[in-house]
Amino acid sequence: MAHELRTPLATISLLGDAVRAESYTLKGEPAQRLDRLAGRLQQLVRNMNRQIDFQIANARLMQLPEHTEEVSAAVLVRKAIAEHPFRTSKECECVQLQVWNDFEFMGSPTLFVQVFDNLIKNALRSLAATGMPPQPGDLRIEIGARQALGRIAIRDRGLGIAGPLQPLIFEPFFSTRTGGLGLGLSLCETLATNMGGALTAAPNESHGALFTLTLPCQPQTP
Repeated sequence: MAHELRTPLATISLLGDAVRAESYTLKGEPAQRLDRLAGRLQQLVRNMNRQIDFQIANARLMQLPEHTEEVSAAVLVRKAIAEHPFRTSKECECVQLQVWNDFEFMGSPTLFVQVFDNLIKNALRSLAATGMPPQPGDLRIEIGARQALGRIAIRDRGLGIAGPLQPLIFEPFFSTRTGGLGLGLSLCETLATNMGGALTAAPNESHGALFTLTLPCQPQTP
């Protein structure tokens, strides 16, 4: 399906190149209009390709990991943050990570990073929906552990989750976003459960949302 979608997108991209080349033969407002049209076509192609990549990554979450290993929560969260495609430098700067106590758990590093990338993406969308530029600390991630349970909390100062919608957000195909497929959070919760943990959501203390991922810790080596 991805291949069938990318083929016409490649054609649209070539048309965008042709329109831009045509604009170079003109002057004034007609040239500017064609150049803007070419830019919109190219942006559409980039957005659609990103959406395809995102859905392919989500589909991988539906498969139980074939390979698991003992991994560090802090290492994988830092990797997810470093590899996330932030749209602006301000988005990147709004993320703050606090590691109170690192912990190790059994899991698939690749799938865990994808789960966390989904949670970051959702938090940033909620922040963008406020219409305010992101500020440092608007997205705060905390890692801690107590006895046999590790905890990763993702707090944002976005729009939050309306009370009646909260029980529905982990349901497959439910989305509060126009055009969303509603699979991301459902798949994240499924993978958390498969790793012996849980993913929960609640309102943040002031405003926004709090997502908490809990995982069983590996025993500490004496």
